[in-house]
Amino acid sequence: MVRKKVEREPRYPVQVEEPLDVVVEAGDNRTENVQATLVDLSCGGAKLRVADRLSLDSKLTFRIEAEGLKTSIEVAADICWMRIAVGSEWWLGCAFTPRMPYDVIRDLAEVGFIERRESERQETKIDVAASYELGTARIPVQITSLSPGGFCLTSPEAVTPGSRVLLRIEQDADQLTKERLISAKSRWLVQVDQRYVVGCEFADSGSHVTLRQLQDPDEEPVKESSFWKRLLRI
Repeated sequence: MVRKKVEREPRYPVQVEEPLDVVVEAGDNRTENVQATLVDLSCGGAKLRVADRLSLDSKLTFRIEAEGLKTSIEVAADICWMRIAVGSEWWLGCAFTPRMPYDVIRDLAEVGFIERRESERQETKIDVAASYELGTARIPVQITSLSPGGFCLTSPEAVTPGSRVLLRIEQDADQLTKERLISAKSRWLVQVDQRYVVGCEFADSGSHVTLRQLQDPDEEPVKESSFWKRLLRI
């Protein structure tokens, strides 16, 4: 017997999990409001975490709001499955009716609400200085994750998405301290407490090797894959 291979639709994890107010309409037309946490989503549906079990024949409506979006996104969905999570909480899978346009997924990625990545990310801690846009001020930042397409950093100052980010790396060579510059562009911004998490895209694909060597200076440069993944896939 030949089985047809079914490609799973890409699902994008939510970067900042915040409670959602969800309206639940049961099969007998009763409605109630519950709180849920949005875990991931795709064009076809979403995964949520809820405190109590819901009926599988229920319909959901909820609104997605994120800083940087021009307008909120109202979603209608049907529950497809439920399973126990941790303690008394439940995982819930739902299908959007109608499907979410891919342009909305792109907009949510651009403002940092979801993570849309195709290359593997490596967690790290690299302290460097950065300048934003055309400024020359050296702002202390920490790179917290790294991939062939870009990186995330934490900063005491906000960076407008689309701005130039210039990493300033001091390297010792022949008893002289030289500054190496790595150019990138900010793609999204999320405020966490008193700091900002900034997602950046490399301007040059070889920059990934330079930053990786800061973790292991003896590592030999390797040939990187093509840069077609660079847009919003850090």
